[in-house]
Amino acid sequence: MNKQIAEIRKKYGEPMLRMAIDHVISVGTNNLKNVNADKVCAQILKETPANSIMTPEFSAELMRCAIELAQVPIGDILKYIQTDMRYDGVTVHPGIIVRFRQNATCHHIMTCVIPADTVEETLEKAVKSVEDALGAYIDKNGSAYAFSFTTAIENAFKDASIEIKDIPWTRLFFIFKEASMVSQNINREIKAGDKVKVNLEVVAENGLFENDEQEKAI
Repeated sequence: MNKQIAEIRKKYGEPMLRMAIDHVISVGTNNLKNVNADKVCAQILKETPANSIMTPEFSAELMRCAIELAQVPIGDILKYIQTDMRYDGVTVHPGIIVRFRQNATCHHIMTCVIPADTVEETLEKAVKSVEDALGAYIDKNGSAYAFSFTTAIENAFKDASIEIKDIPWTRLFFIFKEASMVSQNINREIKAGDKVKVNLEVVAENGLFENDEQEKAI
């Protein structure tokens, strides 16, 4: 699929490809914009064979949905497909991806996804709220030490009614290395079948276990 589109793009160029996509959609929407939904759906219910793959009711509902969708600007339809609609085998942009970094050090603070229809002004106000919170913290404590940027961002977005969504992933890998474990407490090698008490603060932080301490059979 991608190869075929890439060949069309190479043959006609990017501007022509974009215009062609717009034209393909507009041809369909133009044929539906002025359709009487009730009349067409009544005809579908009457003429669709009983043994059709799609029931008459489903076909009529599909047509009614398409007629309503045809009233939406093509640009809005394409944007929605890009940000909110998922197809098997297709990776889509899940919304507006926002990344926060510290101004002086460029240290990465957090990356999150917010709804694609978030108003720019609302987003800027939320960011300004985080900056104000940081400024107030520094004025009170003399420095930004121990200031939780993540908490400040989450609170600011919550106050602005901006939903933070997780970034969906296509593949998930757990990286590990098979090796013998050595107990820090008793300084001996832990062999298969041994039961040990393991401090899992770091492990739990990475999501492998729910508790800070667990008894685990190696």
